[in-house]
Amino acid sequence: MTTAAIVFLGTAIAFVLLQSILIFQYNRVLKQASGRVGSDHPTSVAMILCVRGFDPSLTNCLLALTQQDYSLKKLIIVGDHVTDPGMIAAKQFLEKQNSLEFQILINDQIHKSCSLKCSNLVYACQRLDDQIDVIALVDADSNPPQDWLQMMVSPFKDHEVAVTTGIRWFIPTGPLSGTLVRYIWNTAAIVQMVCYRIPWGGSLAIRTSYIRETDLLEYWSNGFCEDTMLDTICNKDKKKIAIVADAIIPSDEQTELATCIPWISRQLLTTRLHHPKWPLVLGHGLLTGTLSFGSLLLAITCVVIQSHVAAMLFAGTYVLIQAGNALLLNWIESPIARKDRSLTTRIGLARFLLGIFLTQTCYCTAILKTVFARTVSWRQIDYQIGSHSVEPVGYQPYQQLEIDNKQSSSL
Repeated sequence: MTTAAIVFLGTAIAFVLLQSILIFQYNRVLKQASGRVGSDHPTSVAMILCVRGFDPSLTNCLLALTQQDYSLKKLIIVGDHVTDPGMIAAKQFLEKQNSLEFQILINDQIHKSCSLKCSNLVYACQRLDDQIDVIALVDADSNPPQDWLQMMVSPFKDHEVAVTTGIRWFIPTGPLSGTLVRYIWNTAAIVQMVCYRIPWGGSLAIRTSYIRETDLLEYWSNGFCEDTMLDTICNKDKKKIAIVADAIIPSDEQTELATCIPWISRQLLTTRLHHPKWPLVLGHGLLTGTLSFGSLLLAITCVVIQSHVAAMLFAGTYVLIQAGNALLLNWIESPIARKDRSLTTRIGLARFLLGIFLTQTCYCTAILKTVFARTVSWRQIDYQIGSHSVEPVGYQPYQQLEIDNKQSSSL
């Protein structure tokens, strides 16, 4: 057992060092991507917001979009049914303001080979005005800052850039453990998103010329998500994806632990289906679980069988992993805090360490769920998942059973 304990400890040290290298690269990329200058010519932008159900942040999101400090813009709201409570709320809100040109679209041509969100985006893009230069996508649970649109358009000064993507960030407000787990998991996931070039659809901009001149809409018509696949597509076309480090999009919605695990699993599923770095993501998840829970269980086992040296080594491995995670998470958060202190929240040490343990548990559960997933539910629609196919089953208009002012009714 002592030999096995030494191997565990050595592997843990190597794992922490490897993560440190990735986080160093993440910080370097964010530093290089900060403070971009504006576009060298006027760019007409269509902001596209896909809506299904009424999220508690929807009104604030719409307000933020109407207040964007950018002149050449319009807003397109696209949904799948006129009775959708989110579509009704969006229409009522926009009709009361006159500061922004907007368009309401109801998708009556829902594809049977992709997710509803991808189908809605295809429907909206096929109806874009010819003068639109860029589309900017945003999620309904976000609250983009006033200069978000300007920041997303700025990298297009480089004509090789086809896609820009911002940073997803969750603020751990409220007492719900799922909110804390989502914050910790997402903080760690940002490193992989930056280093592996995994774009995020909640803050995404794409040249319309790239959409029109390539088969991107065909990819979307057969995909589960609109964002993760873009790395492969842009690599094929020798186009760049620019990370907009200053476009940090926060969300302070809360979530239960029971809804957080499916949410994490769905994020991982998009990588499994659409990104070449899935083996690295999977390996990270499996190694995290093996080192964390394996060292803890083996330490307890060694105490029972009175193998004290091995018990100390396994316990040391567990402490190293948890302490390393706490320090690395703070390192990941540091560039976010430097940009905006309001995006960070002080968390007590005991709750933070408990949150790390819960996150590791949820992460391992979500990884296993993702590996064996053959069906997934998203916004009250079930999807059959094949090796290279996505098929929605049992579509019906969204049924809003209740409205929670703090957390989304469906993740």
